[in-house]
Amino acid sequence: MFTEESTFEEILSYPGMAALEKFIMQQPVEGQEDTVGPAPEEMKKITLKMLASAVSPAWNPRSMAKGFNAIAAHLDADVPMKQEIYSSEEKKADPTKERTGLLWFPAEKKGPFALVCAGGAYMSVASLVEAFPVADRLNELGVTAFVLQYRAGVKGAAEKSGEDLRRALKFILDQREKFHVEEGYAAFGFSAGGHLVSELGTDNEGYKVYGLPKPQMLGLCYPLVAFAQEDEQMENCLNIMFEDGDREQMKEHFTPVEHLSRDYPKTFIWQTVEDEQVPFEANGHEIYRRLQKLGVPSKLKTVQHGLHGLGLGEDSEAAGWLDEAVEYWRS
Repeated sequence: MFTEESTFEEILSYPGMAALEKFIMQQPVEGQEDTVGPAPEEMKKITLKMLASAVSPAWNPRSMAKGFNAIAAHLDADVPMKQEIYSSEEKKADPTKERTGLLWFPAEKKGPFALVCAGGAYMSVASLVEAFPVADRLNELGVTAFVLQYRAGVKGAAEKSGEDLRRALKFILDQREKFHVEEGYAAFGFSAGGHLVSELGTDNEGYKVYGLPKPQMLGLCYPLVAFAQEDEQMENCLNIMFEDGDREQMKEHFTPVEHLSRDYPKTFIWQTVEDEQVPFEANGHEIYRRLQKLGVPSKLKTVQHGLHGLGLGEDSEAAGWLDEAVEYWRS
C-alpha cells in the first residue's frame, strides 16, 4: 500500500487517516512564527523518502511506510485508534492539551501493554519514524502498544509532558477491559521521549510519587538523561523544556541520572557510540553504570556505529534491538 515514495497527502487521504493528523504532522512551536522544517502544506507534497533525506540519514523511509501500513490495517478493521486522554473541559481550560492523545495498536491476545514515546527534542514528537514502526513490531511480537502524543513545542514541556505520560497510563489502566490489556506494562522512549520515560522511574517524578503501578520494564532508546552537552540544539531544547525562572534548579530536578534508587524499574538501554546529538558516555552508558551500581536489573545494548534517531533500527547495526528488549522484558 504505502511505500517510501508515498506523499503525506496520499497518506492523509486514506480513509480515517485525516483524523490522526496531529500524530503525523508537525505542530507549531510556541514562540516561533513558523514550524521547524517544511510548512504543513509543503510537507503534504513530499514523500517519506524525501523527508528522510532532508532530516537525517538515520531515518528509514521503509520503516515509516510499514508503520503507516499498520495504521491503515487497524483503521480498515474499524479499530478506534485515536483516544483522547483529556476531556473537552480540560482542553478548553488548557488549549495546549489539544496536542495530546493516544494511538491504540491492539494485539490479538490479552497481555501486558507497551507505551511508546517518540523523540523530537521536546520541539515535536517524531512518531512517524520512531513510534509507529515500533508499535507495529510490538504487535507482531504479540504486544498491544499505545503511541503517546505528548505536549512538545510548548513552554514548560518537561512538566507538561510528564503530566501527559501519567494521564495516559491512568487512562489505559482504568480501561483495561476495553483495551484488552493487563495491568503490567513497559514504556519505551526515544531521545527526548527517552528522557520522558526515564523520569517514570525516578524518585522525584516517577511512578511512586504519583501512585502508578511500577513498570515491568523501561526501554530507553538513545535517551537524553543528562544535560552534558552545550550547543545550540541543547539550548533550544532547554528553552522549551522549562518555563522562565531558575533553569539550573529545573535542570537538576529533571536530570534523571541524579534521581535513581534501588526501586528503579528493570531497564533496557540501547544507543550508538557514534551518537552525534546525545553523547553516549554521558547518557546511555551513564544511566546503565549507575543502575548497575544500585543493583537494578538493567541491560545495555551498545551499538558501535550509527547516527542518532534510528528508531526501529532496520538496515543498521541496531537492527533487532526491540526483539531483544521484549525478550528481556519477558524474561
